[in-house]
Amino acid sequence: MNIRKLTSIMLSLMMALTTFAACDTAETIPDGSVPITPEESAMISEMLEEGMDEEEIAEVLSTMETTEATGETNGNTDVTEPSVVESVAPNGETVRVTPTTAPRQTVTQTIRNADGSTSTIRVTATATPRPTGTATTAPTSTTTTTAPASTTTTTAPTSAPSGTFKTSVEDEIVDLINNLRKATAVADKVAYYVPIQMTSSVRSMAQTRAKELVANFNHVSASGTNLADECIYKGSASSASAIFGAWKGSGAHKASMCAGCESKTKSAKYCGIGVWFYNGIAYAVFGTKGSASGTGLPSGYTAPEQTTPTTAPTSTTTTATPTETTAPTTTTTTAAPTETTVVTTEATTQVQNSTVDDTGDSGGDG
Repeated sequence: MNIRKLTSIMLSLMMALTTFAACDTAETIPDGSVPITPEESAMISEMLEEGMDEEEIAEVLSTMETTEATGETNGNTDVTEPSVVESVAPNGETVRVTPTTAPRQTVTQTIRNADGSTSTIRVTATATPRPTGTATTAPTSTTTTTAPASTTTTTAPTSAPSGTFKTSVEDEIVDLINNLRKATAVADKVAYYVPIQMTSSVRSMAQTRAKELVANFNHVSASGTNLADECIYKGSASSASAIFGAWKGSGAHKASMCAGCESKTKSAKYCGIGVWFYNGIAYAVFGTKGSASGTGLPSGYTAPEQTTPTTAPTSTTTTATPTETTAPTTTTTTAAPTETTVVTTEATTQVQNSTVDDTGDSGGDG
């Protein structure tokens, strides 16, 4: 075989390999995945070389995007916000973030309602002088009863505790997770990443799950379904960076957030994020579904709003027990005139003069 023929064969093989590689690349990079520009790749690579991890890079990228869009940094991305964070990973690992500064704390007086909820109250009591009585002296015993004095305690109306969904925070968490997926792809020398996309149906189910966490903070839904692939959060801090910061500190949570970011069979990973802020505490859920249908996370339960209706001020009337006061009694004893009759019997003794002889016989003429 001459040199010319050998060279021709080698060139043909090289062209075939190039064509095959191009076809393979076109087939393995899914349509809809997000390409990473050379500029982004260079910037992320530089941050990696400086020792930053993918989670830190994700926060920097999100801050840059917010600054470019608004001209100023969004306060919700402040990572220095004091928080008390408790998070559970899919493998059961519990992650706690200790605040560097003491969180502001408001102390209020609360009462526990019949349904288990608590309400803030302010009680105003009006002091009423102790009832007094006047005794009247009479010849006979007189009882003076003081009229009952009513003491009214008014309970101020309580505002109904209610929760709210923080949809803007939910959207920011999507951006943070996508930037994490992008940084992870660059670290793995991949020129694209598969983003997460939040659908309304999955978002609605994630919000339902977030409300379920108020009563039961674990990976089992109210219907008994095990949701071990979700990320959940409970803490006083409610910003996107605080919630993302709690999850990023756990390897299991990071794996959930980055799952499928370099997939060759999916153009997007569908997800739902719910952030429920209730009674001063934020409850958050990140759950994913791989199908394009956007079917929500299984739950089978819609959590109640857990609000207490506001009632009109109620008056409590305390009635003093009537006190029986016996007035001093002055008893005057008047001696009735006692009529004493002393009857003196005059005994009249009539003495007859008679002549008595010595014989004891009455004497006479005959």
